[in-house]
Amino acid sequence: MLINGNTRRAACQELSKEHLRVGVLPPDTNISDRRVIELSLQLRKEYKREYSYMNRLLAIDNAVQTGRIEKEILKDFRMRKPTLESEMWILALIREAIERSVVNLPDGTSASMQLNDFEEHKGKLEETARKYLTLKPDNSEQAEMLKEQRLMALVFGHSKTTIRHIDPDFSSKYMKVKVPPKSESGVKIPGTSITTPGPGPAVEALSQRTDEALRATVMIRNASSMKKEDLAAVQKQHQETADKLESALNKAGRDHRILKRQLDAATRLSDASDQVEAAVRSVVDARSTKNFDPDSLDAPLMEISKNLKQLAVQVAKADKVSGDGLDWLGEVGSLEVGSLD
Repeated sequence: MLINGNTRRAACQELSKEHLRVGVLPPDTNISDRRVIELSLQLRKEYKREYSYMNRLLAIDNAVQTGRIEKEILKDFRMRKPTLESEMWILALIREAIERSVVNLPDGTSASMQLNDFEEHKGKLEETARKYLTLKPDNSEQAEMLKEQRLMALVFGHSKTTIRHIDPDFSSKYMKVKVPPKSESGVKIPGTSITTPGPGPAVEALSQRTDEALRATVMIRNASSMKKEDLAAVQKQHQETADKLESALNKAGRDHRILKRQLDAATRLSDASDQVEAAVRSVVDARSTKNFDPDSLDAPLMEISKNLKQLAVQVAKADKVSGDGLDWLGEVGSLEVGSLD
């Protein structure tokens, strides 16, 4: 009889592992003893570090790089294909930001941002990825402008709700960024003689500002290795940029509040999705320690069901209702979407 570790045993069995390390109880252990031991093991405090967001991204990337079949990756990480594409884009963005942040310090060493610097930005990165991947097919330049501006705001530590105010035209509208002349040289595709048009002037300007913010952040963190006069100049410019960005975000926030009544429902549903995702992780954690009580979910789920049906009724009254998500909502509400006047 295995008292504790059934999940590990199942994993080993699935991986064709023949042995699992256990502690053997004395022969005179009775049923009462086993129940006490099992309860103490299941209720003991866990000191294992939570599996971090960066580790998850790296694990997904490792699976992709080692040639795992996409279907297997989606199954192992319990995700859909669009989520996989989003996660890979986020990791690529982080690695790009780290590379762009490299600074050669006066003492002969170099420094840059690290993966851990992005650990707490999961929600911001996911929203940016969704917006970028939606814009990219129709307008590549606008998608790049959005990426550069949101990355800079992330470097300055702005919140998820504030960064939502940043659209592709954010800097030109609220920060009055000067656009440099476009380079005519273009970009050469590696391994070929083919040259493609380079980034637009707006993207170049925004990219330069983001690079400055990334490198300034690294230099300020390594203040002890910097010359005093150089550090003072960097800190001054960094603060000026931070102030301008803060002011621009405040202006954008005021404008967005005017549109809030139209967009608020979508924003609230996005936040609700984040909460449901967090609930999934909580269930997984509870099940791993055998502390999961399915009955505790019954009342909240009934409340969610009731609210979704009410939402379906209101959405069905709209003149134009189409899309996979809206069709699903109509099914949830047991309505034919668009059937109500």
